[in-house]
Amino acid sequence: MRSVDWAALEAVGALSNEEAAPVRDLLDCAGVEVRSEREGLHAIAAELGLATEPAAPPADLKARLLDSLDDEPALPRGTLLLEKGLLISRAADMAWKPHRVPGMSTKLLHLDKEARVHTSFVRIDPGATYPGHVHTIAEELLVLQGEAVIHGQLMRPGDYCRADPDSTHQPTTTETGAVLLVRASVEDKMI
Repeated sequence: MRSVDWAALEAVGALSNEEAAPVRDLLDCAGVEVRSEREGLHAIAAELGLATEPAAPPADLKARLLDSLDDEPALPRGTLLLEKGLLISRAADMAWKPHRVPGMSTKLLHLDKEARVHTSFVRIDPGATYPGHVHTIAEELLVLQGEAVIHGQLMRPGDYCRADPDSTHQPTTTETGAVLLVRASVEDKMI
């Protein structure tokens, strides 16, 4: 089956949660054309709901919904365990979220709200550029996939970069696309 066929099934909700998770990951890693097609399919699927006459819900729906709720709050998607002092996540179950920089997306693994530090997977599309920036705390990154030019150095999977507080990074570019593991401040200043 073609990626666009999987995108159509995912857009209209025709896949079970078990089937949909790997399809979302596949589509998140697909090219720009497939991702654009997927967005269009989601828009069409949303319009389908408006094309039918509203129906009254069953009388016992509210009671059934309330009975189905646990006292425990739902864990964020991809979180396997969250308890005092311990977080275990499955990144494959997390969705890529668009970044404010075009051509980039992220999967937030952890956010320390007090320290204002995040640990994230960062995906950079081929040809995209992350602007130069000044570090407010030490930044660490590890190249997981692809290649990226970071501060003038071609980096490949397994290559690591640490930047001390108040240091400046030149723009980061990639011709192949790349996935990085990044630990950095949410307050870094773009140049």
